[in-house]
Amino acid sequence: MKNEHTQAINAITAEMEDILKFGKRAENTISTYKTYAVPYLEYCFDTLGKSPCESSEKDVRSFLSCIQADRDLDDRTINNAISSIHFLFVSVLNLPWNKYKVPFLTFDEYVPFVPTKEEMEAFLSAVPDPKRKAMFIIMYATGLRVSEVCTLRYGDIIKSKRRIHVAPSKRRKERFVEMPQACIDAIIQYAGTLRPEVRRSLGFSRNSIPWMPRSILTLSSTIYLQLRRVSAGDTASPAIPSAGHSQPITTWTPT
Repeated sequence: MKNEHTQAINAITAEMEDILKFGKRAENTISTYKTYAVPYLEYCFDTLGKSPCESSEKDVRSFLSCIQADRDLDDRTINNAISSIHFLFVSVLNLPWNKYKVPFLTFDEYVPFVPTKEEMEAFLSAVPDPKRKAMFIIMYATGLRVSEVCTLRYGDIIKSKRRIHVAPSKRRKERFVEMPQACIDAIIQYAGTLRPEVRRSLGFSRNSIPWMPRSILTLSSTIYLQLRRVSAGDTASPAIPSAGHSQPITTWTPT
């Protein structure tokens, strides 16, 4: 019976992946959908003792409550799970879905901590690796996502216009982002330490920093926590609204 369930889960997952690929969804999106869809399928077979094709919105609520409690997931993450299972229900299992029976969770949003120039320099002084330091400088000076920083190439830097070219990413939007001259100088200085074959790609990757945040907002939180570690008696700076990825504001210029 266990093998039959595994085969059924694999078949449903393969169908979902095929639909997402046909829709030209990014690999990260496909992976995220599978992250929540597969455990739900297993939950139906193993815990509820029924086929996923017989499940209902009540079963989805039960599953979401279980994983939120067991994994200590925040409400934003649960909303991602709801979107994934909604897609599974409607596009793969051909089941009805009432959005009022599985509503998105509401949650409080807070203005992020934004470090001052002095605090930012204190943070960077505690980062000895030039690659990591360059990645942080780019993220904080431009508001780029980690995935966008990781795909940057040396040729994307337009020194004459103080811009960088950002390839299509999350929303498949190609754009140019202004960058302070001091930031460009920092990248060029870092690139000068690389071998020619590595310099073209700048050698950036998510593996460069295991605890690398996903965006400028979580970068601010990361900096705050690190500042508390390296600076005794640190106090939080007044918070200001942060711009979106597509319209970044330079909040700090390295010296």
